[in-house]
Amino acid sequence: MIRPSLKKLLLSTTLLALSGSALCLVDTASAQQAEPQSPDVVIVTGTRIAREGYVSASPVMTVSPEELEKRQPVDVESVLRQLPQFQPGNGSQVNNGSAGVSTVDLRGLTTPRTLPLIDGKRMVGYDPNGLFDVSAIPLALLKRVDVVTGGASAVYGSDAVAGVVNFILDDQFQGFQADANYSITDHGDGETNALQLTTGVSLDGGRGSAVLSLGYLNKEPVYQVRGPATATPGASLSATPATLRTAGGDMQFASNGNLVTPYSAFDFNPQNLYQTPQERWNALALAKYAITDHVEVYSRFIYSQSHSAPQLASSPVGLTFEVPVNNPFLNAQARSYLISHGPSPQATCTDPAAGQCVKVGIRWRAVDVGPRQYQFNYDTFQALAGVRGDFDLFGSNWKWDVDGAHGETTLARTQANDVNSLLIQQALFATNTTTCTNNSNGCAPLNLFNPSAGINPAALQFIRLNLQLQSKTKQDYVTGSVSGDLGSLKSPLANSPIGVSVGMEYRGESSDYQPDSASQSGISPGFGATLPTTGRYDVTEEFVEALVPVVEEKPFIKSINVELGFRNSNYSSSGVTHSYKYGADWAPIDGLRFRGMFQRAVRAANVSELFSPSTPGTGDLLIDQCANGTAAAPLTGAIRALCLATGVPASALNNGSLAQPNSGQVNNFAGGSSTLKPEEADTRTFGLVWQPDFVHGLGVTLDYYDIKIADAIALRPLSDIMDGCYGAARNPTLSATAADCRLIIRDPLTGALDSDPIYGVTQLNANIGEVHAEGVDYGIHYAFDLPGDFGGLDIGLDGTHVLDSSYVPVPGGKTVSCVARYGKDCGLPSTVTASTGGPTPEDHFVQSIAWSFRALGSDMGLSYQWRHLSGAKVDEAQTTVTAPSNSIPAYNYLDLAAFWQITDWARLKLAVSNVTDEEAPVVLTGTGSTPFNSGNTYPSTYDVLGRVFSVGLTTKF
Repeated sequence: MIRPSLKKLLLSTTLLALSGSALCLVDTASAQQAEPQSPDVVIVTGTRIAREGYVSASPVMTVSPEELEKRQPVDVESVLRQLPQFQPGNGSQVNNGSAGVSTVDLRGLTTPRTLPLIDGKRMVGYDPNGLFDVSAIPLALLKRVDVVTGGASAVYGSDAVAGVVNFILDDQFQGFQADANYSITDHGDGETNALQLTTGVSLDGGRGSAVLSLGYLNKEPVYQVRGPATATPGASLSATPATLRTAGGDMQFASNGNLVTPYSAFDFNPQNLYQTPQERWNALALAKYAITDHVEVYSRFIYSQSHSAPQLASSPVGLTFEVPVNNPFLNAQARSYLISHGPSPQATCTDPAAGQCVKVGIRWRAVDVGPRQYQFNYDTFQALAGVRGDFDLFGSNWKWDVDGAHGETTLARTQANDVNSLLIQQALFATNTTTCTNNSNGCAPLNLFNPSAGINPAALQFIRLNLQLQSKTKQDYVTGSVSGDLGSLKSPLANSPIGVSVGMEYRGESSDYQPDSASQSGISPGFGATLPTTGRYDVTEEFVEALVPVVEEKPFIKSINVELGFRNSNYSSSGVTHSYKYGADWAPIDGLRFRGMFQRAVRAANVSELFSPSTPGTGDLLIDQCANGTAAAPLTGAIRALCLATGVPASALNNGSLAQPNSGQVNNFAGGSSTLKPEEADTRTFGLVWQPDFVHGLGVTLDYYDIKIADAIALRPLSDIMDGCYGAARNPTLSATAADCRLIIRDPLTGALDSDPIYGVTQLNANIGEVHAEGVDYGIHYAFDLPGDFGGLDIGLDGTHVLDSSYVPVPGGKTVSCVARYGKDCGLPSTVTASTGGPTPEDHFVQSIAWSFRALGSDMGLSYQWRHLSGAKVDEAQTTVTAPSNSIPAYNYLDLAAFWQITDWARLKLAVSNVTDEEAPVVLTGTGSTPFNSGNTYPSTYDVLGRVFSVGLTTKF
């Protein structure tokens, strides 16, 4: 653990860098332009060995500043999720399930298996999952983004299972730059404003430099009132007027107060969002100074403050309550029906003053309370300080680097406009329309039974519930490494010596996640229960890499290099684990290189996976096998006997009153386990890079990848648990004592899994899964000058063809293939599935052409981008899903961009995305996972905003 003295040192060093920047800004013109005397710093991604002319044998894709400029993003996640190698993470288009942040996800292997870095160094996470909010990265200082699309744990440690996303910053920036960007949709909503101010100066004749960047963003919401959301209304049985779940089946209150067959479901779409609003401030300071010709100190300070406000439909109440037979809002017909069809006999109410009661399931939507509203308020900072330098050894120049960092993220989250289930019960205990039998706390009788009379505003205020949560996540680490050449130690067939890098690292992660007492009590039906999560772990690691030139400058062997790496990690939570790599590259001639790599990557369980208590919540399930019967054709035989044995009452089976899960969701109990061991992944990559001399400006890459994860830390899909109990293939005798049947807890009154939160299905984290991702990445880029004064063209094509995206939820279980699939099985981000919730296209490519030229005495440019996603079908298991939700056609999007260098110091940028205004496909909400299948589509995968216009201005002095 980093001691307070070190933390103070880090903070004081970075604050000194900030103040130094501010002082230098007073007179930037006086800064001398000179070559820095400090040791050269080369940021290499995929290896710590920096050697001129050598590139790691791992596939590395780079997103250039020019690509970022074309798209004018306000955060980098919106760019990365459009690239073929990525699936959408948490971002602006995630509403129900949003954490108010932006994350990245390589290969659809889920965000915890993708490691983001800044200049090769870690950043503090935002919650117990340890995930990094990439929206904190200032775009103005982003030189490029390097993406290693394969395991990289031997170099970077845990979490680099799918790969690494390395954000490279420009610490050499000098001058002053202001960036202003504005965008709005063709419908006039989703307005976004972004402003960045960046300045940098050279210090002491070039011995040092300081850079400061400040940014502000304001993004307005887009409601689900257009596009696919309007194709079919959202349909929830938790509705207004209320629905009662009785022994005679579900019955809804008519306008006159009579109980009738359900006739009106609740359309939850209009209150939900296609784009969540956000306001964000961030700051970044970089400083370095060469105290001698061979020693340099450096520091980095990042700060981000963000406010995000996702909004959900009004709170759904689906709980069992005691209803007094003499409740004043029940008319004679409803009272008579309840007495004869109530799921439990009359009994004295728990409040005897209310008389006789019937226990009944009430499904009601608290529309008059208002939509549920989140407020995520994050404050994140990281202070990093280091010393690096060089020295001579073995006749070669060696480089060393020691750095330490301390980071913290605090979260203040509020959840407004839920309802208190205990107070609902108190407000139902009434024998007249003006007074409760217990008037404590200002109780007012709650009318859920007579729509024509409305609900007393005092009753709404009485049951309203607002929740709060405070959390703090911390990260400390110290890393030291040294790298260089071994002088005369070399292969007899090579001229270059062997290069090595060795180092050590200590890292500590902790999180304290504290909800208020109301959140913990489970009285919140709309937001569900949240229990505290507190824990920490640390890891000490030793790592080594070697680059061995084997053959150089021989016939048909320009070079053959072997790359090796090994990391030993000792976790306080799970013990010792190892990761390693070995690979080679062969250049037979200039311009052609073949490469291959094998990597063993690991991912240790995070604080949430280790220490989260079993918490009631909601999970995705489309089919309950015990709800397949009807009154005309009830379940019979062994499946009926099993449903009875697992808690479904005979009356519900006889009359077919057990309904399928409401909105595709049921209750679950998810939590962590302190016995989790690190998951292991084997990654194989083979490919080539071709840059022929005879076609100047042409570059071709082709890479095969194969990632297999064993002992994956997973929550089993609910559908798999249900199949393990009620499926004859997994439970041949249909025995209620089968292990999966014991995970299912049904409401004894109705048999439902989506009623009171004490009923549901248990899902605890375990090392149970296997995940496989396989495919081919390809890229073709050709830049050339046009004849005469017509400028130049840059043509690019980057794509991925997915060969396999599958998972096995439990050892010996059925393989679930998700290539070109989506739905409940291929859409659960919290399970082992290789899909993060959206479709996994078999083919995904981005093709672009950029034309740069001079006109009107200034540089100009035009570009277009074509994004293609192949079609997909719903999961094979979801045979009940019908058109249009059962398939998605191929989608193509066209984006245009232009720039005009108005003067030497002003650059105007224009962009139009989704020029043809393609509307997202209609996939009814509930077909897939809740966070990603929303508004009758997949908002993070397909464009739900429509045509968007952007304009930007950059001024630099």
